[in-house]
Amino acid sequence: MKLDSRSFLLVFAVLPSAVRAQEEPAPKAPIGAAIEAPVARPEVAQPAPELKFSQWTVDAPPPGTQQQVVRTGTDIAMSRSAMTLAELNDHVVIVHTFSWDDGNAVGRALPLIRDLLTANSDRQLAAIGIADKLEREVARANATSLQLRHPIALEAFVESRSPYVGDDPQRRCWAFVVGRGGGLLWQGNPATGEKEFLAAVKDALDLPTLVRIDHPLHERLAKALPEYYAGRISRALALAEVERLAAQKLQDIVLQSDALLLDRVAREVQFTWLREAQEAAAKQDSTNYVALANACKQAFTRAEFSRHFERLDKEARKNGFFETRLSESQKYFDLLAERPALFPARRDSAGDKFAKKLESFARSTPNSTLETRTAKALADRYQLTAR
Repeated sequence: MKLDSRSFLLVFAVLPSAVRAQEEPAPKAPIGAAIEAPVARPEVAQPAPELKFSQWTVDAPPPGTQQQVVRTGTDIAMSRSAMTLAELNDHVVIVHTFSWDDGNAVGRALPLIRDLLTANSDRQLAAIGIADKLEREVARANATSLQLRHPIALEAFVESRSPYVGDDPQRRCWAFVVGRGGGLLWQGNPATGEKEFLAAVKDALDLPTLVRIDHPLHERLAKALPEYYAGRISRALALAEVERLAAQKLQDIVLQSDALLLDRVAREVQFTWLREAQEAAAKQDSTNYVALANACKQAFTRAEFSRHFERLDKEARKNGFFETRLSESQKYFDLLAERPALFPARRDSAGDKFAKKLESFARSTPNSTLETRTAKALADRYQLTAR
């Protein structure tokens, strides 16, 4: 007879204490038998674990071939599709776990993720699903009926050693938002926590790409890592230095090594963004220049930003035409901050308002630029395809 946990506790409680005292201890594992360590679950503000699965609803591309591209019908940036986080380092990635028979997953979470991918195909957003295992052809048919075109791994949850799944009822409908650079920014139930999920995706899309950290760092860096993944690089450096000095006093080699690693990647980010901003200015690429300048405003302290950008910006603006383009690009980036996460896939009052702002921006900007073409394309997509 199979007992559930409540039945077992009830039966155990009424056993005489003398009988319980005579119970034999649990059998020990044979000498030399391998003991599996507990699976470390993903933690917010730590590097997201890599994905390693063998069976998928879609076929893996042959080695050396380009990844699938999600096309938008415009010349704006396009999102890729892949089966590992490392291949999507410059993307925001939604890793989501679900069971095919879970009502919240099938009825709410999966359509939400599908529409997010459609809405943000121009913003380098990708998704990788992990589903409780079914026969592959059945799973493929289910994915097709739900219009899920992104890769979905098929894994027996109860037996899995993946950090993302396991015998946990929550994993029947769960999502992880991984930022550009591989940091885990949010996790939760996208069906019951839709508002928080959409806010996390929107915030992640607004952040630039960071240098990837491949393993979890010491728990004492729990204040520095969120600053790093939020793009506040100077703040992360300051907090990492505090922990490095503490590690020296404590003679904690692991903490010292991790603090130095965070210091190195943070400085690499600052150096890369400054170099790319200089290259954008030299090429008169106003879109990338403004994006990098905005990132650096957050990455550096005010004094550091003035020191690094004052001369560069002054030189860039000597060209009158480029100065006009910089102003247009900044207006567009300010406008993007108001973009709803599901625009232009879902129609609502916020989408209507944003579409009008895009049309107004496109009309008021005299030059045909990447921003004006993108604004017009997004507004047209909203009017033609939003549901």
